[in-house]
Amino acid sequence: MIIFNLWAIPVAVVIFLVIAGLEHFFPALANDPYLPFTAGATIFVIGGIAEWLGVKARVFFLPVWLIGIGFICVKLGPIGWVLLAVIVVACVMFMIRWVRKFSAEEWRKAQEEIAKSPNPPVLKELEFWNWVQTALYFPMSAPTPEQCAHDLKVLQGLRNAHPRLTPPEAAGFAKLENFLDKNKNEGKCPSIENKLQQEVLNVIRQKIKKAKPETPFQALTSTSPQAVPAR
Repeated sequence: MIIFNLWAIPVAVVIFLVIAGLEHFFPALANDPYLPFTAGATIFVIGGIAEWLGVKARVFFLPVWLIGIGFICVKLGPIGWVLLAVIVVACVMFMIRWVRKFSAEEWRKAQEEIAKSPNPPVLKELEFWNWVQTALYFPMSAPTPEQCAHDLKVLQGLRNAHPRLTPPEAAGFAKLENFLDKNKNEGKCPSIENKLQQEVLNVIRQKIKKAKPETPFQALTSTSPQAVPAR
């Protein structure tokens, strides 16, 4: 079981060093009854700065800064527990609103990309995969029939362009297209498996990472070794 991510390790080291420094220069802060407040405030500040810098440290899936608040609230007794519960509920509500807003923004971008360019650009490799990344939309929940039709159009455009893909790379796109095609007429389409989403997204990210702005689009040819169409 993974109880923390890799970002939590350097953040924990910084927190330890800061608390050790406070204990050295201000010994009173490292003794009861101030230690929980010192530790909580340090964890909150360092975790908050790390989060602001994009270092999203997590322990038991919780952000480190929230754990710092928890330290302080627990020490405050019953009032602290109530305060902690209010903070957690507020954070959950904020995350739900943020996720919905983010998902709506991604859907808007995907629709705009298709409206601007119904077919993928096939002059440059980077332009092609950037189009696929922007146009392909993975909803947070089950896709609507409209979203199924949208992604099918993207995947069909990708397949018709014949990008050079290895069999494992092409497999994810084929499975996704088959899934959407199978469920496009359903009143309630099942959610796309997270494993399948990640499989497709990892291929797209790798293609974008490897492509250079001047690299011509790598189309499938009869002489392309270990290359297959997307379906």
